[in-house]
Amino acid sequence: MIRRMRPRLLPFLCLLLAPGCATGESLPATPAAALLAQPPAGSTIEPSGFATITDAPPAPFEPAPPGEPPPLTPAQIAGHRQFARAGAFQNSVMDEV
Repeated sequence: MIRRMRPRLLPFLCLLLAPGCATGESLPATPAAALLAQPPAGSTIEPSGFATITDAPPAPFEPAPPGEPPPLTPAQIAGHRQFARAGAFQNSVMDEV
C-alpha cells in the first residue's frame, strides 16, 4: 500500500521541506548559540551556555486566608479511631515491659 502511495506523497513532501531550505538562514549549531544570539531579558549567559536569570519582575500574588478544611471521610474517621486504640493499647502495656 505504501509503494502505491509513494508517487502521490512525493509532491507533498517536497512542499513541506521547501520552505525550510529556501530561507537561506543557517540554524545555530547548538542551543547555547541560539541563546547567545538573543539572550532573555534580565539574564546572564554563563560560559557553559546556560542562562541565569538575575532580575525578574515579581509575580502577581494576592494572599488569601486558608479556608475551612474539608470534613473527614468515614475511612479517615475509622483510621483515627484505630490509631487511638493502638495508642491506648501501647500505653496500657508500656508499664508491663
